[in-house]
Amino acid sequence: MNVLFIVGPTATGKTALALEFASLLIAQGKRVYLLSADSKQAYSEQDIVTGKDKESLQSAVEKSDGKFSLFGIDVVKPHEEWSVAHFLTYVRMVVESARADDAFLIVVGGTGMYVDAVVNPPQTASIVRDEKLRALLETKSVDELRQELKVIDPLKFDSMNESDSRNPRRLIRAIEVATHMGKGTPLRLSLAGQAGDVVQRVFLQSDCLSWVGLDLPDDELKKRIAQRVEERIQQGAIEETKTLLNDRGWTREARSAIGYEELIGYLFHKYSLETAKEMWATNELAYVKRQRTWFKRHSAINWYSPTTETPIQKIAASILDQFPLTSSEGN
Repeated sequence: MNVLFIVGPTATGKTALALEFASLLIAQGKRVYLLSADSKQAYSEQDIVTGKDKESLQSAVEKSDGKFSLFGIDVVKPHEEWSVAHFLTYVRMVVESARADDAFLIVVGGTGMYVDAVVNPPQTASIVRDEKLRALLETKSVDELRQELKVIDPLKFDSMNESDSRNPRRLIRAIEVATHMGKGTPLRLSLAGQAGDVVQRVFLQSDCLSWVGLDLPDDELKKRIAQRVEERIQQGAIEETKTLLNDRGWTREARSAIGYEELIGYLFHKYSLETAKEMWATNELAYVKRQRTWFKRHSAINWYSPTTETPIQKIAASILDQFPLTSSEGN
């Protein structure tokens, strides 16, 4: 099975490239599966702030005569849990279906942890969230969380960088994992073995995996992000946030998509709308830096910069040359 990963920072045109490449494959008679590896676009009802290009995606599905299928978007409700563990279970089903349909799989995403998990699932991936434990831990201060992790898993604590060791979400997850795995117990070894099985079940050695990355100069990304924030405000991001706030079950993870907390602060009169937009754009740019750090570790990624001289269409055609399809594959 052929698999193409399209990765890179937000606002670089990954979805546009995926759709262009899919259209080239479909023109050759190939069936295409597109899987979103964006952790926040999995939530339904969170369309505007998370930047789902649902109109273009749905149009591609409708025009494909049944040869284009979309996965990973609107999978769960905002009050339902979604994590790397849930994503991996979902991915296995998508991959099995793609293999049965002899489909070309395109994986698109900016969530590095999710993309990595597809090809190299962490040993902790099978450990789902423990809501009772989390409710208890969320009442503790960062210093208390740090101390607790030091006690139950000092090696994990020592391996964390300064930022993660003061991030309550990271600390809570680390404590959750340590609590469920247990240091040096048979359970730890059992889970490690399960993780190895997950790798085998997702992709086979015979599968052809290729990587493409999109990035743009800082000034261009800054301009695009500011424009996208403004467009999303005009499209109804504030109204969407208000609606979600009325859902008492709106999970912390779903709500953590960049843009919501900034708009919630505005709705509760903590600052002006202009300040909220500036904060949103600034946090998106900070996320871009984290995305770059994550993906730059992968030497297999072939990087492109979409420009007037190198448009998306040209990049898609170049990628297609890496996957010559025989007549039998196209039928």
